This record gives sequence, structure tokens and C-alpha cells, in this order.
Amino acid sequence: MVPEILERAHAAGARTAFMTLGRLPREVAPYFLERVREALPNMAGKIENGLREMRDGALNDVRFGRRMGGAGARWSMVERLFELHTKRLGMNQEEVTDFPSRPPRGQLDLGF
Repeated sequence: MVPEILERAHAAGARTAFMTLGRLPREVAPYFLERVREALPNMAGKIENGLREMRDGALNDVRFGRRMGGAGARWSMVERLFELHTKRLGMNQEEVTDFPSRPPRGQLDLGF
């Protein structure tokens, strides 16, 4: 699914992409899982287990630096897949070199 999403984004003009593992706070998780079961009944268990596998058995990780990413072999595979296809499509290649200049030091003139 990652390659298809990246290809469609690139075809629509995207030149950069990033990834994050969706957060499921305690209040949201039951509703999300219910909707997944309704929309994809044959895949719901696999989706939930995959999320738990990438979150060390939980559906959410509130720790700073860990909440937007995953862990484990499956997450590493997703990262490699994402990197491979962004590179193949020429995405994330441009370096930002046009930084705004810093304002001059000292007191600013109020124009009076």
C-alpha cells in the first residue's frame, strides 16, 4: 500500500513525503477499531495486531520521541519500503538552501 500511496502523491505533484504511525489515544481506539471492523471485517484483526506489533503490544505510545513512530521488525520494514520508494520516485531529494535571512541585531526602528 505504501508504494501506491507514494506513486499517487508523486503523480499529483508531491516532491516530499514523510511517514508517521497513527496515534490511537485511549479515547479514540475503541471507535477506530469499531470502524475498521465495519469497513474491513476480514482485515480488522490483522490491522489491530499489526498496530500492536509496531507499538510493543499497545495501541498508543505517549512517550516523547516514540509517539509518532513505531518499533520492531515490521516498523523497520515499513521504513525501508518507504525509503526505497521515495528514492525511486525522486522524492525527498531537494535540499533546502533558501533560508530566510536573520533580522539585523539591535533595536528595531518604530518609524516615528
